[in-house]
Amino acid sequence: MISFLASKTGLCKKSVLLVSGILLGTLFGAGCFSKSGQADPERKANVTKQTRVESSSQSTQTNKISLNESTTKQPVQAEPMVEDFEMGAKGSYKSATVRLKTGEWLFDEALIGSEERDRKNGNSAARLRGLAKLTMLFDYPNGASRVSIKHGVYGNDEAGKWSLWLSTNSGNSWRRVGTSVQASAKDLQTETFAVNVSGKVRFEIRAELSEKSRINIDDFVITPLDNTAPQTKAEPPPAPAAASVEARIQKQIELGMPTGASPEYIIRRPQYVISYNRDLNVANWACWHVNAESFGPVPRFQGNFLTDNSLPTGFYRVTHQDYTGSGYDRGHIVRSQERTATREDNDATFYLTNILPQTPDLNQGVWNAFELYCEKLAKQQKELYITAGGTFDKNPPRLKGKVAIPKSTWKIVVVLDRGQGLKDITKDTRVIAVDMPNLNGVRNDDWRKYRVSVAELERRTGLKFLTAVPEEVRKVLIEKIDAD
Repeated sequence: MISFLASKTGLCKKSVLLVSGILLGTLFGAGCFSKSGQADPERKANVTKQTRVESSSQSTQTNKISLNESTTKQPVQAEPMVEDFEMGAKGSYKSATVRLKTGEWLFDEALIGSEERDRKNGNSAARLRGLAKLTMLFDYPNGASRVSIKHGVYGNDEAGKWSLWLSTNSGNSWRRVGTSVQASAKDLQTETFAVNVSGKVRFEIRAELSEKSRINIDDFVITPLDNTAPQTKAEPPPAPAAASVEARIQKQIELGMPTGASPEYIIRRPQYVISYNRDLNVANWACWHVNAESFGPVPRFQGNFLTDNSLPTGFYRVTHQDYTGSGYDRGHIVRSQERTATREDNDATFYLTNILPQTPDLNQGVWNAFELYCEKLAKQQKELYITAGGTFDKNPPRLKGKVAIPKSTWKIVVVLDRGQGLKDITKDTRVIAVDMPNLNGVRNDDWRKYRVSVAELERRTGLKFLTAVPEEVRKVLIEKIDAD
């Protein structure tokens, strides 16, 4: 054993003698030899075992230090995120969340296609129609230098346009990347976008397709901005902020989105969900949720109302000046004061897609009085689920020939106790519905004068409301006229 140690460590003879003396002393001290000078096999075995364990432990610690030092000196490259749409299943165009390889995506007017007519690299690809959206519901943490996407026309359909959008604040707001792309090829083509955005980022694909056009999207690839970043996986980590954005959106439409509007383009924000009408250049309806936490210390947005550049190409984008000098107020659908918990919340209410032309007497008078009543309910620990919009003549008057003026504005408010939601609605739940004329001379009217049933609003608007409420309960609620 001494010869082995010497050969392994390069010790000189003097060192070997020293090691020998130490080992012998250890053996005697441990009682591995009997008083007669003979070795005690049992005790010798125990010491040998202990020595091996200690030696192994020291070796392991040495290896760990060496590994850690090596890891520190050699940064790991961030990997691209590759979504090939091979995982997950979705067979209808109805809006739904789909769990894919990279994380959860929202498919709106989109599905996962695996037919022979689908242009795909592998077994499946995303198929889009109309004003479809494919939205990442998570953040990619490593920034993005570029994004490449394969696209093609489904079957023998007509060509159609689509565009790429990005968000650096977990989906609260979006901006377009580059220009729209024309999908016209019968095989997959690759479109590459220069992005050069640092930090967390998520993307959304928006289609702008005619009724005769459907397209396929496949192999969505994000190349990280810094390939020496310490992040080692492209898969999204748990992101509470990302999850809360989608949860907030779903909260606004917990009682169901109204059906029957046409045309409509759905705008989804954490503050509200809006059905927008490209013919009227105003909303068909808006849905939102209000409780005591909706009101905060943030002051009202200052400056011109905001043009909503999230609208697709081909939509007219209303400007602040379209209202200037018209005699009509820029009337909020989702009230500004009901979104004062954060700066982003309040700013979102000033997009002109959330605005209807209202007479000053309506906006500042009776409509405002009803809004104040709703605020009072919310601060009395009630949960309010609200839907609102306008009614229009067949050929409505327009501001500067563009923005349709409603003949009345209506609102439905479902009132529940603190912490309650869809599952708590019964036939006795309070529902307040009003429909107020968009005229001057109504400023001092009592808002209660304009209460109607939800069923009456359905007749006037052609919409169906409270679509997520069980039909047996809904039929009772829509016939009631509030009398509290």
